[in-house]
Amino acid sequence: MLASAWGAAALSIMGWGITAPALAASSIPLDWAFGNPAGCRFYLTGLADTAQMIVLTGDTFTAFRTGCDFGELVSDADGVFTVEAVCSSLGKPIPGEEIVVVRSADGTYDVTIENFGHWGGLSRCPDVADQVVGV
Repeated sequence: MLASAWGAAALSIMGWGITAPALAASSIPLDWAFGNPAGCRFYLTGLADTAQMIVLTGDTFTAFRTGCDFGELVSDADGVFTVEAVCSSLGKPIPGEEIVVVRSADGTYDVTIENFGHWGGLSRCPDVADQVVGV
């Protein structure tokens, strides 16, 4: 997770509007990161190599040029999590302060920022050991 924190901080410095992950306890009870292949690479390496990257952790959500730091968990009802968040895109604040994260029956997650965007089908990222040849 250290690599993802440094990668997010670097993106923020580059002006892409992504903030570094919060260092507090997770707001959403996730045991690992979930994302698309590019988002999982970003989570594991800190390298944002494509505009299609999407990654969700227990305390952050990142899509290319959009980043959110989660605050308080507002509700948790049958796999539907509503969380307070501070988000920005291209360095500008996104209106609204709540994000809805939904766990699907197949174990994937969908993320919705009201009046801004929806991202779906985020699968559990592989473990670091799965990425290293010979481990």
